[in-house]
Amino acid sequence: MSLDDLLEKLSSGNYEQAILGKLISQRGFIEEYEPFLKEEYFYYDTHKDILNTILNLYKQEKPTDIFTVIEALKEQNILDEIGGAAYILGMQDHLPSKELFDNYFKALEELAYK
Repeated sequence: MSLDDLLEKLSSGNYEQAILGKLISQRGFIEEYEPFLKEEYFYYDTHKDILNTILNLYKQEKPTDIFTVIEALKEQNILDEIGGAAYILGMQDHLPSKELFDNYFKALEELAYK
């Protein structure tokens, strides 16, 4: 793997965490971006699992707050595999503004198509 590939992978992970954290913390972002949120935009399988859990809760008209997401991951027996509740809680530490969210989402789309 080249240095550029490694840097892209790391960038993708940071974008993914920020986007997932924002989706969990503010349901309005799910409503706005749900038609555009695609699993294939995410590099890390754990992030794909989190995204799918958030979207499934949303489609079932259930809350998508941090505690409900953690519980849903636990029920699927994948919470520990993802990094535990601490990993999900840590996503709340660096939530992007609306403008940054838009930029992160565009960057994630671009990285997905490389």
